[in-house]
Amino acid sequence: MIVKTGLFRLYIRPLMTFVRTQGGEGAVPVRGPTRCTKVHVLPALPPDFVAPSPADGTSFMFYMGRETSILFSVLPSSNHQRIEWQFVHLPTGVDVSPEAFSECSLEGRSVATADVGGGEESEGAACWGRRRNLTWVPSWNQGGLKRNICVSLMAPATGCEPTPGLPQPIRCYTLQVARCVYAVQDGQKLDEIAAVYSTTWLDMFALNPTIKMPDRVMSMGQLINVGHLYRVVPGDYLQKIANRFGSAVEGILAMNADILPTLVDDIKANQEICVQPTSCIDDTIPRN
Repeated sequence: MIVKTGLFRLYIRPLMTFVRTQGGEGAVPVRGPTRCTKVHVLPALPPDFVAPSPADGTSFMFYMGRETSILFSVLPSSNHQRIEWQFVHLPTGVDVSPEAFSECSLEGRSVATADVGGGEESEGAACWGRRRNLTWVPSWNQGGLKRNICVSLMAPATGCEPTPGLPQPIRCYTLQVARCVYAVQDGQKLDEIAAVYSTTWLDMFALNPTIKMPDRVMSMGQLINVGHLYRVVPGDYLQKIANRFGSAVEGILAMNADILPTLVDDIKANQEICVQPTSCIDDTIPRN
C-alpha cells in the first residue's frame, strides 16, 4: 500500500438503520447526517538533534579519574517514531545510557511547540524528545588519547518518507584526555597515586609545588600533575628521552596513550609528550 502525505477530506457516513413504523407493520430506513473532517497526513521526517545537544565539531577535554558527561537530545517527527542510535569510534571505558524521554510538564501551561513538518506546529511536541548521556571516566593510562567519534540517528522506514534518501542526521566530536593530569579520587593521598603510576611520592611531590603537605588526604576531584610535559626536539627518540629523565620507554608509553607501541620512534619535533622524571638516578647527565 502506498501512503501519500498531504491534506485530505474524509467523509464519515453512519450506517443505515431501520425504524419500525407505528403499528409494527414495516420498517423505514433512517440515516443520520453525514459528517466531514480533514485529515492531515504528515511526512515521517527523520529525527534530528536539538538543544542541549552539542554542536557538530565540538571538542571536549577529559581528565584521568574525573567523570564527564555529554547529553544528546533528539526530537523525532512523532512520539511513536523509533530511533536507532549509532555511536562509532568510542574509546574504551565510555558508557552510553539507555534512551529516555525528555521531561516536560503540560500542567497549567502550554509546552513550547516544535515544528513537526508541513509548516504545522504541535503543542506538546517537546515531550516527544529523547535523550541519552555519554559518560566517560578515563583510566590512569589514557592520558593524551585523542579520538574522533560520531553519533548518527536513523528511523526505520515506514512508507511515509517524503523523499527517498534523506540525509541521515550525524554529528561528530573530538574527545581528548589531558596529558599528565589526574583527578584525585575520594580519600586518596599522594603516595597512593604514586603507586598507581609506579613512581615514588617524592617524585610526585616534586611535580606539584602547590601541595604543601604530601601526607594528607587531598580534595576529591583536585587536579594534580603525574608527569612532566616535554616538547620533543629534533633528533629525539623515546629511548633517548627515557634516558634523559631516568625513565623507561614502557613508562613513557603508559603515560601517552596516543603513541602506539609499534611506532615508538614515530615522534616528531615540537610534539608534546608526558614523561615521569626520576630523581634518584645514578647519572644525572643526559645520555644518548
